[in-house]
Amino acid sequence: MFKDKYIKDNEQIVPDQSVKRYIKSKLSGKKKTSFSVNKNAVIAMALSICLAVGVAAVARSTANVKVPVGEAVLNAQVTYGDIYHSINSLIKENQPDFWDYVSDGVAFLTGGTAKDITVEDYETTASGIAIGETADDGTDPGANTNGSSSTNNQVQGVDEADIVKNDGRYIYTLKNGQLIIADSNSGDPKLLATKQVTQYNESAQSMFVNGNKLAVIVSAYDQSEEATRLRVFNIENKTAPYEISTVDQSGRYTQARMIGSTLYLLSNHRIRSNKPDKDKPEEYVPCIDYAAVPAKDISVIENFSNPTYLVISATDITTGKSTASEAVLGGAENVYADGDSLYYTFSNYRQKGEKENEYKNTTTIVKLALDPADITTVATGNVDGTPLNQFSMDEYEGNLRIVTTVENGVEEVIDYGASSSYVSWTSSTDNALYVLDKELKIIGKIEDLAETERVYSVRFDGSIGYFVTFRQTDPLFTVDLSDPENPTVLSELKIPGFSEYLHPFGEDLLFGFGKSATEQGSVTGLKISMFDVSNPADVTENHVTPIEASWSEASSNHKAIMVDYGKNIIAFVAADVYGISRMYVYGYDANSGFFLKNQTVLESKYAHSARFVWIGEYFYLVTQNDITAFSLSDFT
Repeated sequence: MFKDKYIKDNEQIVPDQSVKRYIKSKLSGKKKTSFSVNKNAVIAMALSICLAVGVAAVARSTANVKVPVGEAVLNAQVTYGDIYHSINSLIKENQPDFWDYVSDGVAFLTGGTAKDITVEDYETTASGIAIGETADDGTDPGANTNGSSSTNNQVQGVDEADIVKNDGRYIYTLKNGQLIIADSNSGDPKLLATKQVTQYNESAQSMFVNGNKLAVIVSAYDQSEEATRLRVFNIENKTAPYEISTVDQSGRYTQARMIGSTLYLLSNHRIRSNKPDKDKPEEYVPCIDYAAVPAKDISVIENFSNPTYLVISATDITTGKSTASEAVLGGAENVYADGDSLYYTFSNYRQKGEKENEYKNTTTIVKLALDPADITTVATGNVDGTPLNQFSMDEYEGNLRIVTTVENGVEEVIDYGASSSYVSWTSSTDNALYVLDKELKIIGKIEDLAETERVYSVRFDGSIGYFVTFRQTDPLFTVDLSDPENPTVLSELKIPGFSEYLHPFGEDLLFGFGKSATEQGSVTGLKISMFDVSNPADVTENHVTPIEASWSEASSNHKAIMVDYGKNIIAFVAADVYGISRMYVYGYDANSGFFLKNQTVLESKYAHSARFVWIGEYFYLVTQNDITAFSLSDFT
């Protein structure tokens, strides 16, 4: 009944086309945009228990929050009434001129156990096993004693979710809602089990492995209904994994981290009703395991501009039981976590100074203290600009460092009469680095860097920070952060092209993966670079190697590249202009530079989701179709 009404109501929603063009142009990164806005456009909304999340829209004004959790009252307990008042004030007093067009609805929180299905068969490749091929029984839980690789995590000791994992012997991968378990078997991989881990209208996102437990993160949806689900499996018998628990929470999957045996799951949950019922908290707060998050575990922070929560739950992966939760009114865009703290950001456009037609983008940072038994919101802060990704943030000696791109916009309205108006939006950019203390107060900063450019990659390494901006050339900035109150630019190396990912390679080298470009800024393909950072005041590019390819998942996902200094391996998959994908494995020599260890053509065009694992003396390429083994010594 609800769905019928929802569909009927949705048919009456006709988004203003000029608004859609404006949003599209902003997302595409255009410097100058013009649009005409119908100020009276209204979007009808329908909602019931535990509403689903939409991607947080960036509004230019700030909510008049009635119960802000700020410096003095951050840990003060709020009631459902307080939360309702804040949300209702936002709805009534701060309706944005436009809204995002993500469908709203009821969170899809049905329970149940995953069922096995028959896996489709694939042809066996010459050098590996095909996903779906039958294999010998492999219940031996013994692990390889010669070591193995791990996910390319940002912070040591903080595991990140991914589609491929290994435990030193067994390789686990997700494919079309199936969990695949294979025995690495000393270079002769054998398929042990396939397990369907999703149900109807679910998709498997990523997973973690810890001992004999494996957790799969699932997005659940049914047309407009959406939730995030954590399924925990017992994998002691590798040929017969079985589910032991499920944890559900409202909202769209955002990020996850695992510290020790505690898995922290994050989702964004957006309230879409314009008339929530004050007496029904489940209509304006998130749900975890079918129940509204208790008011004591909810924080309302300043500067949120739309009713989106960041929902975070802690689950002990060894038992599959949820141990703590927290919801913060202010949804997450970028997430960084270390051993005991998690930081997330969300951005807004706000009025710049006293002129009503001038705006700039700003970012709110929220800090949560992580404890398996208690997740607590402990501080909030604000900086100008927007961070690129999780690598834009780093905690060091109690201080948070963050690099942002600042966009300054000017809006000019030309009135053509009663029927229409023309709005011109012109923007310019520069970049900044901020240092914030434990209370997220700015204690040091560098602003107005690289005007007209924007940040393409960031990496912090102890007291030194590196970041790349680009427009026509690639300035690699090196910043001394040893005195957090006085950060100092030590060097600025300008070279053609830019790096999209930076990774320390030993003590004195910094690896860069990115794009080649002409002196005029036209991108010509991929490249890998090695920078000598032994003298931070005089950084040089020792070697650069162009790659005859135009696209790689590694450009936007650090888990798609392996950079292992100890094994002297740099591995990634890239596709050329014809879509032909190849695995590239490079080594590096300080004198001669990069040298190719292996280049293998993949069967799939524009191959994505490829990962790399080494276990003992063998290297494994894991794709959605097969697992291929190579000798780690010579890559045969």
